[in-house]
Amino acid sequence: MSTTLGAPRPDPADYMLQAAASAVGRDYKQELMGLLDVQPGQTALDVGCGPGTDLPTL
Repeated sequence: MSTTLGAPRPDPADYMLQAAASAVGRDYKQELMGLLDVQPGQTALDVGCGPGTDLPTL
């Protein structure tokens, strides 16, 4: 584990996975997907800004 000023710093991908799995993270993702309103036949592009947990939903 890396440190910043002597304090342990979590792995960024692990942190994002834990945040997405929390109740707040799940609510946020559900709201986000609703606002995106992706419909069958449309194309979505994941630009690699996270662990890819939204891809199955998209």
